[in-house]
Amino acid sequence: GGPNVGAQFQGWCRNGRRRWSTISTIVVADPPAAFGWRVTFIGRPVATWRYDLAEHDGATALVESVVDERGVLLRRLSPLITGSADRDARNEHTMHVTLDRMKIEAERRASRS
Repeated sequence: GGPNVGAQFQGWCRNGRRRWSTISTIVVADPPAAFGWRVTFIGRPVATWRYDLAEHDGATALVESVVDERGVLLRRLSPLITGSADRDARNEHTMHVTLDRMKIEAERRASRS
């Protein structure tokens, strides 16, 4: 049904040899300004991710954010599942990778127009 509030999708995650999947529900769909989704694992809340876009000096500013919503159980199990003892550091690293890739793609598309 497209990126509508309430729509769900399955996410696939990996870290080295570790693999796991999550279910996400779209919580914000306001093109072209914002897109956000809440992630669950085995029915338990994990995080809410969000992209916000705004015009800034003739360009587009893109901000990616995450709110950790894991309870005690998932906080304890996460390092075993994901292989990452420092979730905040991993999220910050992967956010930069994602934003860099999005910037490259946006600039590639802009150069073709």
